[in-house]
Amino acid sequence: MTATPLKRVYSNFRGVDFANDPSIVDLSRSPDALNVWKNYGDTQGRCIETRPGYRLLNQFEGGHINGLHIYNSKAIVHVGTYLYLWTNFPSEPTIEDIITLKSDMNNVRSSYSIFEDKLYILDGLNYLVYDGTTLQNVSTNAYVPTTTIARSPSGGGEMYEDINVLSEYRINTFLGDGTSIDYYLDAQLINSVSEVKVNDVVTNDYTVDTYAGKITFNTAPAQAVNGVDNVYIKFRKAIEGYADRINSCTKMLNFDNRIFYTGNTTFKNALFHCSLNNPAYISDLDYYQDGTDESAIKDFCVGNNILWVLKEPNQQNETIFYHTPLDISSYGKVYPMQQGNVSTGCYSCAINYSDDIVFLSKQGLEGITGNINQEQLLTHRSSLVDAKLINSNNYAFAQMTEWQGYLLILADSKIFLGDMRQLYQGVNGYEYEWYFWELNQNISLLKEYKGNLYIRNWKRFYFYCRRN
Repeated sequence: MTATPLKRVYSNFRGVDFANDPSIVDLSRSPDALNVWKNYGDTQGRCIETRPGYRLLNQFEGGHINGLHIYNSKAIVHVGTYLYLWTNFPSEPTIEDIITLKSDMNNVRSSYSIFEDKLYILDGLNYLVYDGTTLQNVSTNAYVPTTTIARSPSGGGEMYEDINVLSEYRINTFLGDGTSIDYYLDAQLINSVSEVKVNDVVTNDYTVDTYAGKITFNTAPAQAVNGVDNVYIKFRKAIEGYADRINSCTKMLNFDNRIFYTGNTTFKNALFHCSLNNPAYISDLDYYQDGTDESAIKDFCVGNNILWVLKEPNQQNETIFYHTPLDISSYGKVYPMQQGNVSTGCYSCAINYSDDIVFLSKQGLEGITGNINQEQLLTHRSSLVDAKLINSNNYAFAQMTEWQGYLLILADSKIFLGDMRQLYQGVNGYEYEWYFWELNQNISLLKEYKGNLYIRNWKRFYFYCRRN
């Protein structure tokens, strides 16, 4: 028997439909359109094309590629336990174009943030800063706070700045009385005293009682003039675990002129942040606990001047929280935690896709509608591709990025392209139309930069050319 070919004409093609039986899929969608997309940038109009090709840029030895960030037209590449500088990115490099910056990174996916033209890097073990020339731990030049001012030799004074978890050092300043030789710091059991000044002159004319936190001068410092502190003492007091509050985080995000941090497995529900415009100063009081520590924070993102925090699924506990800036006259800017009324948890990651806050749940892509002044609602965004999406290998480790106006979801060798420019009315609200690509290898990173999409597998970098 001779098979009769079937002809199908698509009109106003909108993408794929994996949700319905192929025989009843609407003629504007396809049940099996592999590796095509709508190219909105095509000069001849919105054409349906096969996906762009890609070419190999470079391959690295030494392990899994854990991260990529483009900084000042150069690429910072985290490979296994190594951190490299790729000086001629995105050109194919020679040996001289790849410089080793660090060899003892944590071998996990890393996070990056640019703040005041410096690149900050977090990998769950190291909190680093790179200024284009030097890479170092942020704690190396961490801000040293003056914790007490206007202190009398016997104690008291005014609490001025909080302890910096990144620094083991603190400063106290005193009002000398002209007769006292014993000066008591605002901490006991200190490690050492590193610098003492009287009337702005460095002196070594003293002894230290580290147990009592006391400095004893051989000669009493002069009396302060006009109520201005004239004795300065810088000392070291290490507190176990303080720096690891941040070093052990794996995610960071810029918000309201600060960097926020999370992903510390010891503090699973904690959200930390640095001081205003100073990623090297993180107060030991500047953290929030979003819900209980029975469920971990999976991801966070910013939208409409709100920091959304999404926790892993948990039937007994809250999963969605948000923080809005609030000025407190006695303290400054704070970010009080508020609980959302969405109960579905985040299974993988979250992103702000063109002002739509979306995250991956066990059921697929969810969008949060509404704002803090009204009830938030959850709208499913991926009904047309859920059958493939949630059953993808390593869906729990999926990644999302925005490219060419699409939301891209990566799961192993599959890339799902959500299109906000094409919406349809679903059962519970508006949903995206979708396209679907499948590559011939598993991919572990997507990175958009200047209109190009860079991808990597285990140790090779490729990129998709921009076809406009």
